[in-house]
Amino acid sequence: MAKSQSAGFRLPKVSIIIPNWNGWNYLKDCLVSLQAQKYPNCEFIVVDNGSKDNSVNYLQKNFSYVKIIELKKNMGFSRAINSGIKQSDAKYIVNLTTIHRWSPTGCQN
Repeated sequence: MAKSQSAGFRLPKVSIIIPNWNGWNYLKDCLVSLQAQKYPNCEFIVVDNGSKDNSVNYLQKNFSYVKIIELKKNMGFSRAINSGIKQSDAKYIVNLTTIHRWSPTGCQN
Protein backbone atom coordinates (compact mmCIF):
# COMPACT_ATOMS: atom_id res chain seq x y z
CA MET A 1 0.00 0.00 0.00
CA ALA A 2 1.29 3.47 -0.86
CA LYS A 3 2.54 5.49 2.09
CA SER A 4 0.08 8.29 1.41
CA GLN A 5 -2.85 5.86 1.67
CA SER A 6 -1.69 4.43 4.96
CA ALA A 7 -1.67 7.95 6.38
CA GLY A 8 -5.40 8.28 5.64
CA PHE A 9 -5.01 10.13 2.34
CA ARG A 10 -6.66 8.42 -0.61
CA LEU A 11 -5.01 8.83 -3.99
CA PRO A 12 -7.37 10.02 -6.74
CA LYS A 13 -8.99 7.29 -8.78
CA VAL A 14 -7.83 6.73 -12.36
CA SER A 15 -10.00 4.97 -14.94
CA ILE A 16 -8.22 3.39 -17.86
CA ILE A 17 -10.69 3.04 -20.71
CA ILE A 18 -9.94 0.72 -23.61
CA PRO A 19 -12.27 0.58 -26.61
CA ASN A 20 -12.25 -2.81 -28.32
CA TRP A 21 -13.57 -4.06 -31.63
CA ASN A 22 -12.64 -7.62 -32.55
CA GLY A 23 -9.33 -7.24 -30.72
CA TRP A 24 -9.32 -10.29 -28.46
CA ASN A 25 -5.86 -11.26 -29.73
CA TYR A 26 -4.45 -7.96 -28.38
CA LEU A 27 -6.37 -7.82 -25.10
CA LYS A 28 -4.17 -10.22 -23.13
CA ASP A 29 -0.90 -8.30 -23.58
CA CYS A 30 -2.62 -4.97 -22.98
CA LEU A 31 -4.41 -6.06 -19.79
CA VAL A 32 -1.47 -7.99 -18.37
CA SER A 33 0.63 -4.83 -18.67
CA LEU A 34 -2.10 -2.89 -16.85
CA GLN A 35 -2.35 -5.55 -14.13
CA ALA A 36 1.20 -4.67 -13.15
CA GLN A 37 0.25 -1.08 -12.24
CA LYS A 38 1.78 0.06 -8.99
CA TYR A 39 -0.75 2.87 -8.58
CA PRO A 40 -3.26 1.54 -6.04
CA ASN A 41 -6.44 3.28 -7.20
CA CYS A 42 -6.98 2.26 -10.85
CA GLU A 43 -9.98 0.74 -12.51
CA PHE A 44 -9.95 -0.84 -15.95
CA ILE A 45 -12.89 -0.47 -18.32
CA VAL A 46 -13.11 -2.20 -21.69
CA VAL A 47 -15.84 -0.89 -23.96
CA ASP A 48 -16.63 -3.53 -26.54
CA ASN A 49 -17.88 -2.09 -29.83
CA GLY A 50 -20.05 -5.04 -30.88
CA SER A 51 -17.19 -7.49 -31.44
CA LYS A 52 -17.93 -10.75 -33.22
CA ASP A 53 -14.67 -12.45 -32.17
CA ASN A 54 -15.65 -13.61 -28.67
CA SER A 55 -13.80 -10.71 -26.99
CA VAL A 56 -16.38 -10.26 -24.24
CA ASN A 57 -16.42 -13.94 -23.33
CA TYR A 58 -12.61 -13.95 -23.28
CA LEU A 59 -12.56 -10.95 -20.93
CA GLN A 60 -15.17 -12.42 -18.59
CA LYS A 61 -13.27 -15.70 -18.40
CA ASN A 62 -9.73 -14.31 -17.99
CA PHE A 63 -9.93 -10.78 -16.59
CA SER A 64 -12.65 -10.66 -13.94
CA TYR A 65 -11.28 -7.39 -12.51
CA VAL A 66 -12.10 -5.54 -15.75
CA LYS A 67 -15.39 -3.67 -16.02
CA ILE A 68 -16.95 -4.52 -19.39
CA ILE A 69 -19.37 -2.30 -21.25
CA GLU A 70 -20.99 -4.03 -24.22
CA LEU A 71 -22.25 -1.91 -27.09
CA LYS A 72 -24.62 -3.66 -29.50
CA LYS A 73 -22.74 -2.45 -32.58
CA ASN A 74 -19.58 -0.59 -33.49
CA MET A 75 -20.21 2.99 -32.45
CA GLY A 76 -16.65 4.16 -33.16
CA PHE A 77 -13.74 5.14 -30.97
CA SER A 78 -15.13 8.39 -29.55
CA ARG A 79 -18.50 6.97 -28.54
CA ALA A 80 -16.80 3.99 -26.94
CA ILE A 81 -14.55 6.27 -24.88
CA ASN A 82 -17.52 8.45 -23.92
CA SER A 83 -19.48 5.36 -22.84
CA GLY A 84 -16.59 4.40 -20.57
CA ILE A 85 -16.35 7.90 -19.13
CA LYS A 86 -20.06 7.83 -18.29
CA GLN A 87 -19.55 4.62 -16.30
CA SER A 88 -16.55 5.99 -14.42
CA ASP A 89 -16.49 8.02 -11.23
CA ALA A 90 -12.74 8.61 -11.42
CA LYS A 91 -11.07 11.98 -11.15
CA TYR A 92 -8.71 11.12 -14.01
CA ILE A 93 -9.34 9.29 -17.29
CA VAL A 94 -6.76 7.57 -19.48
CA ASN A 95 -7.73 6.12 -22.82
CA LEU A 96 -5.70 3.39 -24.45
CA THR A 97 -6.20 1.07 -27.38
CA THR A 98 -5.80 -2.69 -27.24
CA ILE A 99 -2.36 -2.47 -28.84
CA HIS A 100 -0.95 -0.33 -26.01
CA ARG A 101 1.32 -1.72 -23.30
CA TRP A 102 1.82 0.36 -20.19
CA SER A 103 4.66 0.48 -17.72
CA PRO A 104 3.95 -0.39 -14.08
CA THR A 105 4.31 3.28 -13.14
CA GLY A 106 2.13 4.61 -15.97
CA CYS A 107 -0.68 5.86 -13.71
CA GLN A 108 1.75 7.47 -11.29
CA ASN A 109 3.29 9.57 -14.00
